[in-house]
Amino acid sequence: MGQTGRVTVTFLVALWAHPGRRAALHAYEDAVLALLPDHGGRVVSRVITPGGYEGAQEAQVIEFADREGFESYMNDPRRVARTAERDAAIAHTEMIEVEQAQPLLLGREDEAKMTLEEARDAFRAKAGRYGLWRRGVDMTPGFAAAAEAHGFGSVWVGGSPPADLAAVESLLDATARIIVATGIVNIWTAEAAAVAESFHRIEAAHPGRFLLGIGAGHPENQAGAVRPYSGLVDYLDVLDREGVPAQRIVLAALGDRSLRLAGERTLGAHPYFVPPEHTRHARDLIGSSPLLIPEQRVALEIRPESARELLRPGMKPYFRLKNYRDNLLRLGFDAAAVDAAGDDMIDRIAVWGEGAKVKAGLDAQLLAGADHVLAQLVVPEGVDPLVQVDELARFLGVGGAMSTPDDPDQLLR
Repeated sequence: MGQTGRVTVTFLVALWAHPGRRAALHAYEDAVLALLPDHGGRVVSRVITPGGYEGAQEAQVIEFADREGFESYMNDPRRVARTAERDAAIAHTEMIEVEQAQPLLLGREDEAKMTLEEARDAFRAKAGRYGLWRRGVDMTPGFAAAAEAHGFGSVWVGGSPPADLAAVESLLDATARIIVATGIVNIWTAEAAAVAESFHRIEAAHPGRFLLGIGAGHPENQAGAVRPYSGLVDYLDVLDREGVPAQRIVLAALGDRSLRLAGERTLGAHPYFVPPEHTRHARDLIGSSPLLIPEQRVALEIRPESARELLRPGMKPYFRLKNYRDNLLRLGFDAAAVDAAGDDMIDRIAVWGEGAKVKAGLDAQLLAGADHVLAQLVVPEGVDPLVQVDELARFLGVGGAMSTPDDPDQLLR
């Protein structure tokens, strides 16, 4: 039984190749597993055994929302058309229907007995290294479902969703396991008690899958945001009184006081628009226990001028907003360079290029101390974002996606 209350159908699949046909087996599975999302299915896990191993060459756990989805996948004409290819590559297949263990995000139902340390470890274990961040106006249930199907550990709703959190609920309804979080609820526009009420409603329907990200937003855009730190403390106090556990809250934080507050009173910090230098500083400041979950802007574009042209419009305003500008200056960035928002600044804050370069850019955040990094895909007009989710998953090797050679022809232009 999935956490949304729907029945899921899960199979363990083991595959043996004909002699010398291991690569053909994997290529066939790459092709047919890509059809799963069309039938409400996803790859839970996919492993490849080492060369020389005498048992199965590949094992999978695949899941469907219902049995009808499984049957439609098996009978998909695109899959059936590959029968000869399958028979030439695969000597033997074993498929066993199993029950998929589904622990809650935070590991056990009695969260009152779980320490922040335990909750943080549970997040690390379940979320993995990569998630996706997307503006709330662009986030759809289909995007969240695709992120889950491709093996990303979380999706984050950007912007300032209203206190009813209806957008979050629609994403959870469309998925079965992926963590859904806000990035972030603005403390000046969403009343804390109302947010707490929404949290409890969502928790009842989707236990353990929602993280409440809160933050003070941009002082230029909020008339009352003159004391952001005190506002955050007061907001956390209300959430605490209303029964929202600290184990389910993350805090948007850039400066040292807010970072320390995140480490002391929540799961951790969700910094936005930060280079790895900030992540390294934050980790040194708050220690090893609190979570660090930075956002990282990404463009799947290999041509420098085109990449910067794609990225610059969305980035330029952030170089001018006081909290982000001040943060970069504290890190030692040159004020004139920040104000100019030139190519060097785009390259230092965003990641673009071919697959290996994009992966290295995201991994730079992890190497600097992040627990989980959120890719914000900046998609060219007219390009299907779900296609780029698939591309990114392949570059990162998440979920059922296989890492591919760094072939520039695979990148979207």
